[in-house]
Amino acid sequence: MSSISLKQKCLVGLSSAALLAAMAPSFAFAEVGSRYTSNITISGVEAGATVNAYEIADTVVDSSNNLSYVFANGVDGDAYKNLQSNSAEMKQMAGQIATGIATHTVTPIDTKQQTSNGNDIVISNADDGLWLIVITGVNGSTKVYSNTIINNTPTISGGNYVANPQTVTVKSEATPTLNKTIGDTNQQATHAYQIADLVPFTVTTTIPNYPVNYTDPTFVINDTPGNGLIDQADTVEVEVSGAGVAASNYDIATVGNGFKLTFHADFIKTHIGQPVTVKYKAKLTSDAFKSATDVTKNGANLEYNTTPGVVHTSDTISDEVHTYGFFFQKVDKNQASLTGAEFTLYDETGNNEIKDENGQPLKSTSDAQGYVWFEDLADGKTYTVKETKVPAGKQAVSFTVTISQANATLDNPATGTIQEANYQKFSSDNKVVDPDQGVLPITGGPGTIAITIAGAALIFGGVYVVTRSLKRQDD
Repeated sequence: MSSISLKQKCLVGLSSAALLAAMAPSFAFAEVGSRYTSNITISGVEAGATVNAYEIADTVVDSSNNLSYVFANGVDGDAYKNLQSNSAEMKQMAGQIATGIATHTVTPIDTKQQTSNGNDIVISNADDGLWLIVITGVNGSTKVYSNTIINNTPTISGGNYVANPQTVTVKSEATPTLNKTIGDTNQQATHAYQIADLVPFTVTTTIPNYPVNYTDPTFVINDTPGNGLIDQADTVEVEVSGAGVAASNYDIATVGNGFKLTFHADFIKTHIGQPVTVKYKAKLTSDAFKSATDVTKNGANLEYNTTPGVVHTSDTISDEVHTYGFFFQKVDKNQASLTGAEFTLYDETGNNEIKDENGQPLKSTSDAQGYVWFEDLADGKTYTVKETKVPAGKQAVSFTVTISQANATLDNPATGTIQEANYQKFSSDNKVVDPDQGVLPITGGPGTIAITIAGAALIFGGVYVVTRSLKRQDD
């Protein structure tokens, strides 16, 4: 038995009654045992649905006016008493207890069942304590009901404990909720990634409240990226109720550039109503964001059943990855366009090449109009551009460009009929000039001939002096 004072009981929803009891120790003696049965009224249940009520804790008032709980076998009473009503942790525990009942690791103190006719459900003479309500939907319905814990612990009136009937509207959803976010800040859109980056995604959902008699429940997460993203199935990590899930509890199949994650039936049945988090990464490719009407998206949905043999598909929730580009025109000092100048893109330091999803450096060669452009880049990043092949007679140049989402709203004039809306200019005039190479002396010209003659004269002169000197010595 787990015993708590009336003051402690305020933490689980009876604050007013507990405070009264604490201030009035001379209350009339209350009978020992579960004497305060009451009706529990449940609304919000569609006709034909089955309502299962499980007593998970009984309340007892002793001769000293102390109220205590006797929890059902398998229920962690100490953990329950530390939870706030309607908190995420309380909802999680409701799912865990429902799982325990389904797998026979929790033995309810009492069980009641009714089928809804569309009106309020009344559970008559329910024992005082805590009741878990688990609702099975109508065959073919997509509605999923939340597991609900109802507290009909006796309250105090006129110095005595009295029954505490409860009325509750159960929460339900037309489909299980799925949410999907992107990036480290968990938003619906991002501008922070460039080509070949691994973009992180997070999917959160909840395993539906499958009834005990399900033999083959279905719960599947489909991830379907659009052009420009390829899911990396080997990065998938799954958590349920905050704990890592071994890969032996689900299957992952590659579907196109995405994946299909299928939970095993045995795992589903032992984790009904519990929150699921799936994290994974997708590689950003050169197919990203190609026109003004195009956005790189990654969508996810659920396949599930709320009744045996009927599988439903939820709406798709999508996140967006936005990328940007820049362009410039290559010209000579006379502003004439230069064709065939090759440029390579580097990071801000100029030491590391930016590479595509296949590990190839990003390069661009000036076209007939001298246009050079790079795309699939991230907002806020600075890049170094180096000329790596130079037209004859010209000198190589290098410079930096910082991508700005605010400025990258232009069409790229080099791509013809494709209309973009995510390019920016390199500068206001948007022209990069190749200076001419310096002029060197021409081989064989007058200057070099004169130098050659002078050098030869010095050599012959030296030879003459040495020869004369040797001849005198011989004489």
